[in-house]
Amino acid sequence: MCAVLDNVRGIHPPHVPATARPSWYTLPLRYGSAELGGLPVQRFLDAVHATAVKLPVGYRGDDARLTDACAAAITQVASPAKGLL
Repeated sequence: MCAVLDNVRGIHPPHVPATARPSWYTLPLRYGSAELGGLPVQRFLDAVHATAVKLPVGYRGDDARLTDACAAAITQVASPAKGLL
């Protein structure tokens, strides 16, 4: 998920070295409102929730489909963010 979101404007996943096995309950993302034209984070989250699944999504193997859907929704909402302002 980090690799997918790494190229999404306004969304900053943590850097995870290839040799690391992260151990967090939810993926910590930093949101860059200024990069998305000043879009408030709550408006962004509302749009993501309307597009896909509610956050957070787990990281077990059986959650891969949900994780992919969530990453796709974040990417989709971040792309036309100006329409949400």
